[in-house]
Amino acid sequence: MRQLTPTERRLLGILLTAVFIALNIGGLKLILDARATHKNALAAAEARILDSQVWIELAEEMGPLSRSLPKAPEMAENTAGSDLLQAVRAAATAHGLTMLEESLPGPPEGLSEKAAVLRVKLSGPFQGAVRFLFDVQQQGSWRSIEQFNARAEASPQNILAEMEIRQYYSLPSPKEPPPVNENETP
Repeated sequence: MRQLTPTERRLLGILLTAVFIALNIGGLKLILDARATHKNALAAAEARILDSQVWIELAEEMGPLSRSLPKAPEMAENTAGSDLLQAVRAAATAHGLTMLEESLPGPPEGLSEKAAVLRVKLSGPFQGAVRFLFDVQQQGSWRSIEQFNARAEASPQNILAEMEIRQYYSLPSPKEPPPVNENETP
């Protein structure tokens, strides 16, 4: 093999230096990309931790409050709809409204709590309808208006209202057996 001339040596040195620089730049890019990925993952983990801490603090604050809130009224599952219907009929009559249609479609799907549903169409004076809405949703009744549609009727000051009313309830707690006295003999 022959000896390299000084020009060939210089060109070889430049080539090796260029390859060395190119490899270093490629490696640096890989390191910076990996660092950015880890930095993003760390930021996401810190955000999840902060979010979890907020939920934990909220649960600690709400614990005593949730125990002091009134529970939903106890109702048997088979009478909840009829109880709701009777209460709505009484409120409608008290406020001068006429019930045109009523239906109990059954409990809604996907709810974690127990609820009876009543769909009703009412007709009557606007003031009576407003009072009816306040009466039906009074505090402590555990009722809500989920869907509401109102339009004016032909006679002045009267409206036709269609709504879906939900009554939330809890099942009656089972009766506990009386305590057994150990001193008694059978």
